[in-house]
Amino acid sequence: MHPEEQMNFTERRKYLAVMSRRYQKASPRERSALLNEMEAVTGLHRKSLIRLMHSPLSLQRKPRRTERGPVYGPDVRSAVFLIAQALDYPSAERLQPVRVDMASHLAQHGQRDGKPHLLTPLGAMSVSTVRRILEKAPRDKPHLVPPTRNCGRRCMI
Repeated sequence: MHPEEQMNFTERRKYLAVMSRRYQKASPRERSALLNEMEAVTGLHRKSLIRLMHSPLSLQRKPRRTERGPVYGPDVRSAVFLIAQALDYPSAERLQPVRVDMASHLAQHGQRDGKPHLLTPLGAMSVSTVRRILEKAPRDKPHLVPPTRNCGRRCMI
């Protein structure tokens, strides 16, 4: 099948619904010929077509599953941003063991509001979640140093 002539989902399901009736009434030899034809028309694999012929076809897609909402609020995310900035943006793995201690330390020095309800979610947060939060963290651009005799190009510190 030519890529520009591909069927969309609805057209393919309508075609397969018509062919399903013919397929159910056909002999094994005729079924093989019908499968060859459906394979050429739809571009689907033969095993997929057999599975579709033996299951009820619906003309509409199943609704997509809804994504979960955010577990941690903006105050927890901003606390992670502040801790990462204070520690010069370490990786999530290095930030993992010191998050709660650093949050209470920053609260003692007035850099962050000392809400105790923030410490529990900070301690329960996984490394993967911290990594996803840190991907969105606004970071300072690296400072460029003028070239020296040892370095013929601009070096970053």
